[in-house]
Amino acid sequence: MVQIERDAEPRGATVRSFGLLWISGRAPGRELDVALESRARWIELARRAPEIGLRECGSLLLARGPEEAALIEQACARPDAAARGLTRVTPERARRLNPALAGTFACALH
Repeated sequence: MVQIERDAEPRGATVRSFGLLWISGRAPGRELDVALESRARWIELARRAPEIGLRECGSLLLARGPEEAALIEQACARPDAAARGLTRVTPERARRLNPALAGTFACALH
């Protein structure tokens, strides 16, 4: 595996993303394919070297109202939603995934 950095030391996205592997915002096609392959490689690496500490926990994007909930529905209806691992979850399910969530919201994208 090769990691390419713009600078001599890692200080760009490698550091600022806190080790997150984002799939949801990738453009369909080659960009998404590369992101999915990257995720698969990291998962395989973590299987062989568990000390790196990879946790597959996903992320939550909260919808505060009907307009945002509709956008989550649209994202989950995309043909590539399953490949991206996108699911709409209820507030109750979101709170089970992250007990620190407070306040009211319509649903969440996991």
